[in-house]
Amino acid sequence: MKTNKIIKNSAFLSIVIFTTSICFAQYFPGGGYQGGPYGSGGDKTFQIFLPEPRGLTALGGDGEVFLEWGKPIPLGEIQFDDGSAEAWYYLSDPASNNNMFYVRFDAPITGKITDIAVLNGADSDALWEEIMICPDDGTGKPDIGAPWESFPSVSVNTSPVEGGEWEILNLSTPQSVANRDTFYIVTRWPNGSTAEPFVGTDTDTDSGRSAWTMDDGTTWNLWPENFIMRAYIIDSDSKGIVLKSEEKTTAAYIPVLSLTDGKKIHFKTNKIASSIKVPELSVDGKYDFKSLTSFYIYRSETQGGVYNFLDSAPGLSYVDNTASNNTEYFYVVTTNYDEGESDYSNEASAYPQEAAIVPYSNNFDVDNGNFYGRDDWEWGAPTYVSGPAAYSSPNVWGTVLDGDYTNLSYSWLVLPFDLSSPAAFKLNFAFWNKLETGFDYGYFAIDHDNDGIYYVINTYNGDSGGWQIEDLIIHDSLCTAYSRLAFVLDANYINTDAGFYIDNLSIERYIDIDLTVLLEGPYNGSNMNTALYSEGLIPLSQPYNVPPWNYNGSENVGSIPNPDVVDWVLVELRDTTIADFATGDATIARQAAFLLNDGKIVGIDGSSNLKFDNSIIHQLFTIVWHRNHLGVLSADPLPESEGLFIYNYSSGEHK
Repeated sequence: MKTNKIIKNSAFLSIVIFTTSICFAQYFPGGGYQGGPYGSGGDKTFQIFLPEPRGLTALGGDGEVFLEWGKPIPLGEIQFDDGSAEAWYYLSDPASNNNMFYVRFDAPITGKITDIAVLNGADSDALWEEIMICPDDGTGKPDIGAPWESFPSVSVNTSPVEGGEWEILNLSTPQSVANRDTFYIVTRWPNGSTAEPFVGTDTDTDSGRSAWTMDDGTTWNLWPENFIMRAYIIDSDSKGIVLKSEEKTTAAYIPVLSLTDGKKIHFKTNKIASSIKVPELSVDGKYDFKSLTSFYIYRSETQGGVYNFLDSAPGLSYVDNTASNNTEYFYVVTTNYDEGESDYSNEASAYPQEAAIVPYSNNFDVDNGNFYGRDDWEWGAPTYVSGPAAYSSPNVWGTVLDGDYTNLSYSWLVLPFDLSSPAAFKLNFAFWNKLETGFDYGYFAIDHDNDGIYYVINTYNGDSGGWQIEDLIIHDSLCTAYSRLAFVLDANYINTDAGFYIDNLSIERYIDIDLTVLLEGPYNGSNMNTALYSEGLIPLSQPYNVPPWNYNGSENVGSIPNPDVVDWVLVELRDTTIADFATGDATIARQAAFLLNDGKIVGIDGSSNLKFDNSIIHQLFTIVWHRNHLGVLSADPLPESEGLFIYNYSSGEHK
């Protein structure tokens, strides 16, 4: 079921787009709160519930899989939402800190509240003014003037694009409540917050317990959905009641809406997650009446299949070094208590892969290039009448080769590469896309530190207008011995189209040049003077576009980036066998650059080595030109180590 819902209120008009998800009933074993407004009083009985680990994630490496999970839920979770955010709401640009959301709770037993939690997020680092737990003021509103406990300046440092983040707040002193006592969790926005933090919202259900205010609580307006907030309670004997819920992974880029201006935004972020982590809660042992001894790890090669015991672990992580490359594994974890073993955690899958060697080139016609395609990604010959023919016949990687991609697709095409050289790398591939404009996106992204979080390098949307060629630089900060490259399709839930296709992919090392040269004119015996910089005489655009150089490069800056700059120089690369043959005919590239007072030649950022997109057939020689000096050629070929070429004209021979 797909639904569009329009919500009207005298203060605003917001359009909420959401998908259907499963609602989970509230459940207390053996009695107590059964979905009505109050608990059943003193007739409750308790069963020991053994919570399973939360938020299991699996990440494949080279012949191994890294597993992480969170501690089991604390005792006595009270919830009115299903745990899945279909929308994120905020109050935009409040003129004061009078703007708040709340969720109302009724204690199902006589006991003590130990923790509260709010599912929230932000586009960038943000702060709540405060998060409070408040009693009722006697009129059906939270007593925000006398909260039981207030947590000021709570930081929010993750985005709902990564699944949101639970702010788990432990009460300094557990708050005693009687059965049927009413209390509230309240979030307060800071003055002047433009569009964040955001609160996750379960749009599928309305318990009548969520409200918002813009006048410091004088007037509370009921909200027709559930803000995602939780409370945790234990009874007087330290035994807990548990509302058992399922975890649900949500698609990225769900909408964020303002209660005040109806504005809908998508997150401007350069990070996406390969698997969304369910938030974990650190449980204080003094509130836990069970004895947790260890965790058991189980593995299968079939999704949802029969799991075989693999090993035990004392903590919240484990490395499976018995995994084989190019095999998909499915894992679950249980908690081992003195009282018994819990149910399985959520299932997590991983696909270990060996890093590919660079230079790499594959047109995907003979084989799939060792890429791993998940969900909609398929390798083979495209047959869809609305899709493309292969860029190079017959085969490609594409999202559903014989039809439209699927709704809510979050599909990955992945291969790690050994980019351990200190040099940057050039990626070249052909792409074709026809995606719902403004809603469905393709990404090229890199995970360089094997943590499952990818940096988005480029984004694709709409209609590419046929096959296009992409040339991208992989900066050396993202180059490691196991840099995982990924193409991602992220689709919403309304319209689909022909998809996202990749063909003819290659990676080669950039030439990284580290040159040092001293000019006789400005040389002062130890380094070079920077009089041209001091007097403002260095042009902002490269000056070698005139005879005899006639270099038409576009290097320019808004201001000279480094006070140590002496002047512009022009660097030429010459590819030949010996210096005598390093004439102009052997020139393969030129680049204007800055010369610093210590003799180092740097790019127009004022600090980095020069990088060239060229391949060397023979040997590399360089010549450095300055507009007031003769050019100087390296007498010997530049020595190379993993893509880095170094030459010092002040100590090496030159011509």
